[in-house]
Amino acid sequence: MRELVFLLSADADIQKAYEFYEAYQAGRGDVFMRHLDTAFGRLRIFPEGAPVFHKGYRRLLVQGFPYGIFYTTRAAVSSLQEFWISGRTRARSGAGLVDDGHSQTGTQYPQWNKN
Repeated sequence: MRELVFLLSADADIQKAYEFYEAYQAGRGDVFMRHLDTAFGRLRIFPEGAPVFHKGYRRLLVQGFPYGIFYTTRAAVSSLQEFWISGRTRARSGAGLVDDGHSQTGTQYPQWNKN
């Protein structure tokens, strides 16, 4: 199975978005997480399905929300691919959307299941 590797900034962005939507309307954060989970599933199945956005990073939009998943793929030792999920995930944030530096990596999720 393809592994998702999140940078710390991406973990923080996801948490902030979840909290924002929960504060806006109870349960809306859970809807956001389900849509995000669906997008991660598409990413695993069709890694090259999203267009290249900037310097080798692809952007997969999250349906129904103004967020995108910025990622790049790297070959792992076992010949499976790892997906490096970058921070600054808000799709309409303007310039500087992608953080090229991989100096900080966050959690590695074999499967994304945020409850």
